[in-house]
Amino acid sequence: MYRGIRRHLESMPVDSSQPGVALAPATDVPRSKPLVRSDVLPKLHELASQIPALAPFLEDWLEIRLVIDANIVREQLYWPLRRRKLPNARTALHEAAVAGVVVLFAPDHLDHEIQDDLEEIAADCGTTVELARAQWESFRTCCIFTGHARSR
Repeated sequence: MYRGIRRHLESMPVDSSQPGVALAPATDVPRSKPLVRSDVLPKLHELASQIPALAPFLEDWLEIRLVIDANIVREQLYWPLRRRKLPNARTALHEAAVAGVVVLFAPDHLDHEIQDDLEEIAADCGTTVELARAQWESFRTCCIFTGHARSR
């Protein structure tokens, strides 16, 4: 992984007007593969805390704040309930949220809406309500629920 990152950084053009600044136009960055897999993010964080010399490179995590709605939550529930092959596998968004790279915000009513829809979600996925509820609880712990009222 490190060699791949190093090759990528070394291949980037350098802005001669600012020493040490590399330019990476969005077109030069491949979009089909992430630079780091989401399931590796917690390990990188742990590595940075154990090796002080790496801390300056890894401690300032990019933090992305997202406001999610019921459609996003349903996508996060449907994949593991329908297609997951490994029991501990999570979606990329769920992995990124667990790693702290993505912070998920949701209105309070979303929790109630998903709770009310668990029976339907379970039926759509061909699973039990108990498994759907367990999957929701696992994802739900990554969400910060706000007190915003539903707009009508």
